[in-house]
Order: sequence, then C-alpha cells, then structure tokens
Amino acid sequence: MQTSATALLKYFAKFPQREGLIKLFDKNVLPGTMGSAYTEIKEYVSGIETEPLIPDLETLVFGQDENFVDRIIQQTNGFFLMVEYGPMRGNSPNKTGRRDADWKLNVIIAYHFNADTFDPITETVVMDRCLGYLLQIAAQMEADEYPICPLKRFSESALHFTPVNPTELYQSIGWMMDFSETIQAIV
Repeated sequence: MQTSATALLKYFAKFPQREGLIKLFDKNVLPGTMGSAYTEIKEYVSGIETEPLIPDLETLVFGQDENFVDRIIQQTNGFFLMVEYGPMRGNSPNKTGRRDADWKLNVIIAYHFNADTFDPITETVVMDRCLGYLLQIAAQMEADEYPICPLKRFSESALHFTPVNPTELYQSIGWMMDFSETIQAIV
C-alpha cells in the first residue's frame, strides 16, 4: 500500500467524532471512477463502527481549499484534527523505474476560539490538552505500524512539535506535529 491522500484520510478518520466526519462530504460531482472513489470513501467513513479514539475531537479538517478549510473550522466549537499534506521532493528514478520521494505532512490538533473569551491561563489549559491529544495520535501511529498506518516509515525521532499561531489557523490555537514520509513512486 502506497501512501496517498485517500489512505491518510481513512487512517485519521478513526480519531474524531463520526458526525464531524460525515460533514466533510458536501457533494459528489465527480464523473466515472473518481465519483466511485468518492462514494467508496464516504461509505468507508460512514461504516466505521468503533468509537472514536479521541472523542473530544469534533471533526477532521482535511483538504487544500482555503475556503472549505475555513468554513469547517468556523463551524467547529472546540477541538479538531487537521491533516495537511504537501510538498513532495524526489530523487532520480533507479534502474527499475522507482524513485523515492519525501512527502511533507502536518498533523494538527487545535481548538477554535474567540479571542475575547481567552486569557493566558485558558490558553495554557487548551494548549496542554491539544498537545496531549497529539501525543496520543503519535503513539497510535507508532503502535499501528504498516499497513494499518499508511505512514510506514514513521519515526518518533523525525517528529517536530510546534505551537500553532492563531492568526495562521483561522483563530485556532494548538500544536502541530510535522514530519516527512518517504514514499515510492513509479516513473
């Protein structure tokens, strides 16, 4: 199994509340096999029967469209999980036509807030909770290994944890875990 955006979405869907995940499926206007892939992902997410691993997470924010991401976050009244992917860097193909590529990934746990209702102590409590949830996800990723976790070369030593600046994440505070995943592509 190769790492893909779909594999990431399916993997991280096990952490937040199911109701928040279903809201991601706004419309399916894709033709042919792309429309079938959309339906398959929706059925997969709808069919998850286990309890969310972190029930305090209201939703999964997943996508590259700034307007969509903003809308989802604005509708959230608490903690959310966000997965950002991109860019990729690769080397020249080897003799078999394969190339290794590093794919930059960010996993964020944040809390959407109103700046007028927060003080430094409130922020500290929320930041502690966000970091705790992010560490739970990191531990789960390490425990799952490959192929359950599509990030097969995930390594604790390659992780970096950074606080999220509210002005850069739609007035949300939290922590970001960033790392690179080495994937193989066929040329």
